[in-house]
Amino acid sequence: MKPLYVLAFLALSSPAFAQTSDDYSKMGMKTYSLWSCAVLTSYTKEAQEGNKLFGLGYETGKTFVEAVKAGKAKQEDLRKYAPMVFGDKLNNPNTDFALGRMFEAVLDGTVKEVWQDASSDEELRKNKAADMYRKQNCSFLK
Repeated sequence: MKPLYVLAFLALSSPAFAQTSDDYSKMGMKTYSLWSCAVLTSYTKEAQEGNKLFGLGYETGKTFVEAVKAGKAKQEDLRKYAPMVFGDKLNNPNTDFALGRMFEAVLDGTVKEVWQDASSDEELRKNKAADMYRKQNCSFLK
C-alpha cells in the first residue's frame, strides 16, 4: 500500500496538477529560475545539466502559460508571484511563441548580469556564473 502513497504524492506534486491560481502564478517564477540556471550552465560548461533545467523550465512554463491563457491564474496572484518581464510575453498567438519570448527575456537578463563587470575576462564570467548558480540554489531545482 505504501507505493500507492508515494505515487499519489508524486502525481499531485507535478506542475500538471496545480489547482489554485496561486500555484499557477508561482510557476512563472519557477520557470524564470529554471531557465536562468540553465543559462548559467552555458558558462560553466555543464551542458547536460543545462539541458535538463531548460526542459523542466519549458514544461513548467508551458503549464504556466496555458493556465494564464485559460484564466486559471488571477491577475492579483500574477502580480504577486510571476516575473514582471513575462507580462507582455504572454499575449501571443500560441504557447510556444510565448515561451520563446519568455526565454529570450530570461536569457537577456541573465547574460547581462554575468557580463556586468566581467566583459573582458572569460574566466571571470565563468566564476561569476558559477557563483550565481550557487547563490540561486540551482542545484535544488531538479
